[in-house]
Amino acid sequence: MFIKNKYMYAINVLTFYLSTYMFIHFKRIPPYFINSDKTNLILYNSHIKLLSSSYTFILFKHNI
Repeated sequence: MFIKNKYMYAINVLTFYLSTYMFIHFKRIPPYFINSDKTNLILYNSHIKLLSSSYTFILFKHNI
């Protein structure tokens, strides 16, 4: 169920680029998350999920 709305699409494109940046950023492990590997892993996984969800939205939007 995708909303056919140009604003929604723009938000998802921005989310895609932001999540890509965050994915690259958190892969390097910023110093403020070094304290626990579990926190870092949660952030890493959440950014992968965010990246994949926004990317699939873009793919589906282009196919429609």
